[in-house]
Amino acid sequence: MVVRMTQSGMTPGAVHSYARSLNTSLRWSGSSCAVPLPRLILKALTTYTPQRITALLNTHPQTHTDIRLRALLAFLVDTGARIGEALTLTRDAVDCARSHGLCLSYRCRGRQILS
Repeated sequence: MVVRMTQSGMTPGAVHSYARSLNTSLRWSGSSCAVPLPRLILKALTTYTPQRITALLNTHPQTHTDIRLRALLAFLVDTGARIGEALTLTRDAVDCARSHGLCLSYRCRGRQILS
């Protein structure tokens, strides 16, 4: 089955997902059978080097949009916040006196991003 799905042109991730779903269904039914999972090759994410980040932060903003983008980039680099957390951050969630911020996540749970 896995071989046929792979030969039909399905991506390895899709084949892996279908096989996991089938294995879950088999476990729920009480069967001891299992479909072998294909190996997934995980791609390493590319990251910016410290020199590249420094070069980006050392640019001189020309417009108001450039200033905002540079501030957002500096915030992301300094805090390690996710882009979604940074963009949903409100003034009420930041305590400037203690240099402490709180990003609200999508499920209304908080995550401390500054210490």
